[in-house]
Amino acid sequence: MLYQLYPQSGRTKVFTDKQSGIKFPCLTIAEIKARYPDGCFTVVGETGGFASGGDCPDTLASDGGKTVPVLPRGSHIRPWERVAGYIAVDRDTYVAAVKSAAPAFLWKLRFFRARRRQDK
Repeated sequence: MLYQLYPQSGRTKVFTDKQSGIKFPCLTIAEIKARYPDGCFTVVGETGGFASGGDCPDTLASDGGKTVPVLPRGSHIRPWERVAGYIAVDRDTYVAAVKSAAPAFLWKLRFFRARRRQDK
């Protein structure tokens, strides 16, 4: 199935798919929680992260016509990947934007090591 971007208003950020370099507008997790406090929205799949599309029949098309694979829910590798936001593909329907958690973890580790050196 080919998913198209659905126009959204509100606090959006830009999600860049690292494998293809395509940018998508996505809603933050805080914005989703504010819009759907009861959790009544649908997540049809995930895109981004370490996983590759392979034979995945689902794709997400950007405004420029380029596509990225949409993997089934639960495809991201915990704890190394996390959901960074949600890309709207229909009313109350989203694709989860997955990012690597490793760079954030490594940055925090570096910060704590630098602080530890200052304390000595």
